Amino acid sequence: KLAADQEALRRFYMAHGYADFRVVDVQHTFNDATGRYHITYTIDEGPRYRFSTVNIDSSIPNVNTASLRYEMRTRPGAVFDSTDVEKSIENMTIELSRQGFTFAQVRPRGDRNYENHTIALTYLIDEGPRVYIERINIYGNTRTRDYVIRREFDVAEGDAYNRVMIDRAQRRLNALGYFKSVNITTEPGSAPDRVIVNVQVEDQSTGQFSIGAGYATTGFIAELSMDEKNFLGRGQQLSASIGYGQGQQTYSLSFTDPWFLGYHVSAGFDVYQNVYSSWSSRPFNETQTGGGLRIGLPINDDLTIEGN
Repeated sequence: KLAADQEALRRFYMAHGYADFRVVDVQHTFNDATGRYHITYTIDEGPRYRFSTVNIDSSIPNVNTASLRYEMRTRPGAVFDSTDVEKSIENMTIELSRQGFTFAQVRPRGDRNYENHTIALTYLIDEGPRVYIERINIYGNTRTRDYVIRREFDVAEGDAYNRVMIDRAQRRLNALGYFKSVNITTEPGSAPDRVIVNVQVEDQSTGQFSIGAGYATTGFIAELSMDEKNFLGRGQQLSASIGYGQGQQTYSLSFTDPWFLGYHVSAGFDVYQNVYSSWSSRPFNETQTGGGLRIGLPINDDLTIEGN
């Protein structure tokens, strides 16, 4: 646990320009009265670094490096960010695959200037080993269906194996919020150029159920609501609520499929109905019914455009 905390600290500071960050000391004491440990980390941030230059060096002929530059998130003069370096490697690997270089590997090399506190970054592109994915095995998903997990992979059985694409799938699976843990490992396949990918997940609760009640100037009010983001293990989102108050009842239902018809496009609908009975301030009955359709188109893993 301490090692995981230190790694989280390292990643945080490395993502904010502190390339020399280190944990100097870790002290922990036990409080008998509370039965808890108190942990103190002593850290040395070091100076903040910036990128001096950002270049691409490819040993593979005919690579379109100009298009790769559009995929980079690192720029000269910007504060050093290890997260941007990782994202750039991922984007460039995908672009290389589109260009037909499915076995290409991208590695970063940083030449650090300790006096000026700058880093000259070079992305090295080399031909990787020709290894193919023999199988993708999924374990531990007692609730979530296999295809919900497999669709987060940009690769399938028979495709070229690339660790960057596997790491990207692991980040996507963690971001879903369906699993307590996600661990992806590999093992040798039936031939030297084959590899088996094992995906171990642990399902967690993805639903919320709440009941609320109170008293307002109009009288007693109550609400019952339910929210489930992995409905029936299909990765779909369902929300429903019922409200009751003196002279009024409210109903709402919302449904979203993040992979509509098998495409990475979200689609959903919202419907509601409000029923009002005659009251001193409203001498008539009224019913309001409405709804709408939604569609979302992902631009990348962090940005989605939605329309109603």
